[in-house]
Amino acid sequence: MTPTTVENVSPKKRLLAALTTWALLFVATPGMVTRDGLWFVAAVALVPWALVCSRPGKRAFVVEWVAAAIGISAVCFWSTYVIWITLIAVALVPAVYMAFAGVLLRRLGRAWPLAVAAPCAWTALETLRLVVEPPFGFGWLRLGHHAHAELWFSGGARVWGTAGLSFALAALAGGLADIARARTAGLSFASAKKSVVLALAPLALCVVFALATRAPETVAGPRVLLVQPSFTQERKMAGRSGQEMLTELRDLTRRGIVDAERAAEPIDVVAWGETIFPYPLGSPELGAAYADGMRSVPYARHPLDSADIDDMREAEAKVVGEFLFGKGKYKPLLPTGASFVCGVEYFAPRDGALRRSNAIVAWDPRGERSGVGGKVHLVPGAEHLAGLERFGWVRDAALALAGYVPDLVGFDTTQVLTLEGQAGRKWLVGATVCFDNAFEGPYVDPLRRGELDFHLVASNEAWYRESWEYDHMMAFSRLLALETGRSIVRATNSGITAVIGPDGREVARLEIGNKDRMVAGVLRVVVPVPKTNPARETAPRPPYVATQRAWTVVWIALGFVLAFFGVRRSVTART
Repeated sequence: MTPTTVENVSPKKRLLAALTTWALLFVATPGMVTRDGLWFVAAVALVPWALVCSRPGKRAFVVEWVAAAIGISAVCFWSTYVIWITLIAVALVPAVYMAFAGVLLRRLGRAWPLAVAAPCAWTALETLRLVVEPPFGFGWLRLGHHAHAELWFSGGARVWGTAGLSFALAALAGGLADIARARTAGLSFASAKKSVVLALAPLALCVVFALATRAPETVAGPRVLLVQPSFTQERKMAGRSGQEMLTELRDLTRRGIVDAERAAEPIDVVAWGETIFPYPLGSPELGAAYADGMRSVPYARHPLDSADIDDMREAEAKVVGEFLFGKGKYKPLLPTGASFVCGVEYFAPRDGALRRSNAIVAWDPRGERSGVGGKVHLVPGAEHLAGLERFGWVRDAALALAGYVPDLVGFDTTQVLTLEGQAGRKWLVGATVCFDNAFEGPYVDPLRRGELDFHLVASNEAWYRESWEYDHMMAFSRLLALETGRSIVRATNSGITAVIGPDGREVARLEIGNKDRMVAGVLRVVVPVPKTNPARETAPRPPYVATQRAWTVVWIALGFVLAFFGVRRSVTART
């Protein structure tokens, strides 16, 4: 059903409709009403937006920008726990994209049913804000994430990703808006039959894709011991002695190892969370680079000197070598035959300077480094200032607001670490950190390059206390597991520490007294890994791994292409 005439809508009515959509999305978000979210509320949330915002009117762009800013601010209100000013960027930047979604919706609505216009407009701008790097983009919590736990539906992500789920939900809402518009116009339901078909087709495709594909067959992989100390962020940032935190980490780790020994369950990998190692570490090339004259950038939070580099070597030798692996006077804390992996603050030569990164370092069972990976997507404002830190007035403002100048650099791509366990068994692991968990690239890219057994996310979400941010991250992790066909292992400081299998089902979650966040404990779990086949070079992977880039282009371009042909179609009809 495509209307031939469309009446203008007042700013007040537009604002009410747009705010209703964002209010419904807020209620549907994971962690708000229920742990996994209300997918059926998300499925109808876009109806007011599609029905009203598809019509022209005064100040349409500004009104929808304001509504989106309010809605996204509510969904991401947990960001104020870091610093209140972050909410301004969180609100305004992604809100611009969704205001442009309204522009595209109105253009598409001239020639196409809302069952086509709404999903094309919403998914195009939602995908665009994902692929544009923050602070100029923000792909947090897309529409499809609300349905992450409905595997009969979200299993379709194995074929067309999270954006495909967004498209299907938005199409359903657009179809309902078409029916509502037909009833308002006094038309029969039969006049909207085409819209009903167009609305249900993407939903049916999701179900078909979920049924027609499956996760790779798995076998028992490493038994990992995930240690969650639950340090509050205030305590972690207070500069207390590393020895104090190390003592607590030691006690938790020892408890987990003793329990494993009693259960006759040998541990392959012990994992600590993001930057939880109590001392900074450096790359092997750091000393030579300093000797050659390389120095920290002028605005570095911790300008390095030779004594700092010596301290890093000594800290690694004593804490890792002696304390954890028992190379000196200490009895080893870690079980014989187990690897250790941990988030660290890491210094290395980068682009002509000594730079700091948020990294993950792995050590083999002999206590030798076996690899380094790290964060690809940095948090703007907290870890970098998009180059603005070069200006003195920006540094002064950052110091006044946050007490430090963000000066981290990210890794160019996800690094694959080799973790060795009992009897010399080895697994290839994609190493990611915290914010990476909101993006697809860090998880799909390593699988395009070669083999991978599972993903490891080292995360610190104590910044956000006990908010629904944790549940958002779990939704991201589940869909990433489905999209890549590989388990997601979450090793966190404060929660949620968990393992999600390649089929999207939770294997285990750390819960203490029915709480899964801001609690101290350990999780011992066997990670499902793909079953190898001697006849194949690589283990099977979902179609989305190969097609993710193509789908990204499709989702962004589809709405604009249809808008172009819709204009030509309208011109032809008038002539």
